[in-house]
Amino acid sequence: MAYDKTLTAEGWVVGDVVERGVQLVMTSASFKLFCRRLWKTWRQAEGYGTVFTPNTGTVFYVDVTSGTNGAGTLADPMNAVPAAVTNGATYLLKEGTTWVLTSNRFGTGIGSSTLFGTYEAGTGRRLLTEISRLATIQWSGFANAFFPGPTNTSVTWSGLRAYCPDVQQGDRRFIQGASTATAISPVAEYIFCDKLDSRLPGNTAVPPGAVVFSFSSNTLVRFCTLRGLICDAVWCQGANQSFIGNDIVLLPSDVDGPDGIQHNNTEPVGRLTAVANWIEVPTNQKQCLIDNGTGYAVTDSGYVARNVLWGPNIALPRLGTNNHKVCEWGAPNTLFESNVFFGGQFGLNMSQAGSARGNIFVSASGVPADGALTANDAYIGVSLPGSGTARVTNNTLIRLSGAGGTAVAAF
Repeated sequence: MAYDKTLTAEGWVVGDVVERGVQLVMTSASFKLFCRRLWKTWRQAEGYGTVFTPNTGTVFYVDVTSGTNGAGTLADPMNAVPAAVTNGATYLLKEGTTWVLTSNRFGTGIGSSTLFGTYEAGTGRRLLTEISRLATIQWSGFANAFFPGPTNTSVTWSGLRAYCPDVQQGDRRFIQGASTATAISPVAEYIFCDKLDSRLPGNTAVPPGAVVFSFSSNTLVRFCTLRGLICDAVWCQGANQSFIGNDIVLLPSDVDGPDGIQHNNTEPVGRLTAVANWIEVPTNQKQCLIDNGTGYAVTDSGYVARNVLWGPNIALPRLGTNNHKVCEWGAPNTLFESNVFFGGQFGLNMSQAGSARGNIFVSASGVPADGALTANDAYIGVSLPGSGTARVTNNTLIRLSGAGGTAVAAF
C-alpha cells in the first residue's frame, strides 16, 4: 500500500485555519457560512435551475381545484391525473395546488417515459426552483406515494413538493423505485420535501424510509431540497447511481437509522457519482454519505467531488458503540476530490483502494457525551484500507476543537 501523508501537523491549531503558514481566525459558524456559499457556486456550475428533463410527448395540464375535467390544455385543464396515464406524456400540476393521493400510484398509474411536474398559471412554463410555488403531492396512511415497478421505465418527477403528515407510522417514501434490481432508471429532480418521518410507533426505531428509495440501476437524484427528515433522504441499490446538487439536512434522531445518502449493493456498482451535494446529518453514528455492501467488481469506480458533508459533534449521545463517520465508502477505485468533510470522528473511511486529493478535513469534535476523551475518540481525517493502493495527496486539515488525532491512518 502507498499513500502520501500530506495532512501535516501545521493544521492542528485550535480555532484557526492554517494553510501554507497563513492563519485566519475562524469559528465553526463562520466556516459553515463560507462553505454554504462555496457549495452554492458548485451547485450552480452543475446547472441548477437550467438543467432539467424537458417535457415529453403530449403535455397535459392538471388543476385539481377546477370544477370541471377539461381536455388537459392550458386553457382547459383536467381536474385529476387519470387513473391510467398515457405512456410518454407529461402531466403538469398547477402551481400552488395539492394532489392528495388516496392510495399509492403504480403500474398504469405511473406509465413509462412519463414526467410529472408543476406549471405556472397563465404561461404553462415549468417551475423548478421556486419552492413556495411548487404543486404538492400528499399521501397519508400508506407507505409509498409512487411505487414504480419493472414496467415503469424512465419516469421523471420534476419540480414537485412531497408531503406526508404521518408521524411515527413506519416506512414512508415518496418514490419507491421497484422492489427488485430492475433497471427502470427513475429521475427525481427539483423535489422539495420539508417533512418525512419513518419512525415506528413509540419512536423505537427508524426503518428504511426515504424521499427516494430505489432498487433500480441508473437512478438519478439531482437538485432536490430535502429537509425536516427523520429517515434517509436517499436510499439506493443498484449500479450507476448519480446524486448531483442536492441540499439535504436531516433532523436529529435519538434512535439509530437515518443517513443522508445511502447506497447499498449486492452486485457490481458500475460507477457511482456524488457531486456538489450539501449533506448535513446531526445524529452521532450516522453518515452523510455512505456506500457499503458486497459484490463489488474490480472494474467498479466512483467520483465524489465538491460536496460539503457536515457531520455532528461527537459530544452528542452515540447511537451505538462507535462515533460518526462523515463518509463511509466501500466502492473501489473512487476519487474523492475537493470536498469538505466536517466533524465526526472519521472524516473519510475508505474500505477499498481509492484516492483523496484536494479535500478539506475539519476536526470539530468535543468531549463525548458518555465521558472523557479516550484513544478511540481521537479524530482521524482519512482511514485507509489495510490492503491495496490508496493515495492521499494535497489535502488540508483544520482543527477547530476537540482531541488531537491522526491525519491519515491505515487499518
